[in-house]
Amino acid sequence: MKWLDMTMIKRRGNGQRKNDPLTVRYEALYGKAEGERRAGKDRRSMRMGYIALVAAFAAVMVFSVWAYMHDGQNVSVSKDGRLISITRPQEGKGTESVDVRVRADNGRAAIVQDKELFVDEVNGGEKDDEEGIMRGESESDKLGRRIDSAARSLNEDTASKVIYLPEKTEDGTRLTWEFRKKNDMPLIVFVFAIAFAALYMGRFSRIKKEEKEAGDSIRRQLPEFINKTVLLLEGGIVINEALLRVIRDRKDMDGGYFYSQLSVIEQRSRKTNTAVHEQLQDFARRSGVRELMRIANIISDNIGKGSDLTGKLAHESSMLWFARKKQAEENGRLSETKMTLPLVMLIGVLVMLTIAPALMEI
Repeated sequence: MKWLDMTMIKRRGNGQRKNDPLTVRYEALYGKAEGERRAGKDRRSMRMGYIALVAAFAAVMVFSVWAYMHDGQNVSVSKDGRLISITRPQEGKGTESVDVRVRADNGRAAIVQDKELFVDEVNGGEKDDEEGIMRGESESDKLGRRIDSAARSLNEDTASKVIYLPEKTEDGTRLTWEFRKKNDMPLIVFVFAIAFAALYMGRFSRIKKEEKEAGDSIRRQLPEFINKTVLLLEGGIVINEALLRVIRDRKDMDGGYFYSQLSVIEQRSRKTNTAVHEQLQDFARRSGVRELMRIANIISDNIGKGSDLTGKLAHESSMLWFARKKQAEENGRLSETKMTLPLVMLIGVLVMLTIAPALMEI
């Protein structure tokens, strides 16, 4: 829904007039006092979100820096950067991981792999899950299997506190190990940058939702409101009294945004003794809903014309009911379209459940 009357507003603090879109949009929905209150509440909520995000970012960065500085305390590296040995965790500490880069060269081929070595604690038990020899594998596949075998052999004897990484395998393949420090800071910065961008882009999400709900409420309730007004006009009641009666009938009911704003109009009219149709026109102008603006203009232009006003409102009422019916049909078609993807997914799952036993037996 397009909201109009985006005027300049006065902000406190520096005494200058600034364009605050959030406050202007809330004032268009709820009026000046209520709009400023809701805008202030929304800004406080967004401010708390930014503070929480900054605090989380600082905490994660401190932990990441601490982890980066303490990473590698259990490894021994030579002057030329080669990883020589790894110290096992003390008994009861569990398994730790070490990121390494290993180069394997058997004279015919050479590969470089990044691996995560899992080092068991001291006296953690013996493990040996050596893979069998694969037939028809390439030289690169053989070297990769040699690296995996060397990595698994580190935990064959957990009695030793220090693991010296092998420089050769049994078939003479040379292994060169390098230690890689874990540095998650670039990823953390990227993730939090995305989070900041998402929070900033969504700063108007609440007001957009309220604007849409407000527009839907007006279009949904307006035909009924005009119908009741026409019936009262045909009974000989003047327009302002007819409008007040319709509003009071729904005052204690949940009529959504439309009737809540009409209740505000009714209270203001009673306190200030102003005409209801004038405040209705102001409300229509603030909302920007074409149907309500057209109704408000018809009432203002024909305020003293009796039967002419009744006939025009009756005509507008029939048009609004027809538009509401068309909108309901369109919403029904959209709902059917939205259900297509879940139904396709459900059919796919049912097909997989049906053919899965047959596939497992092949």
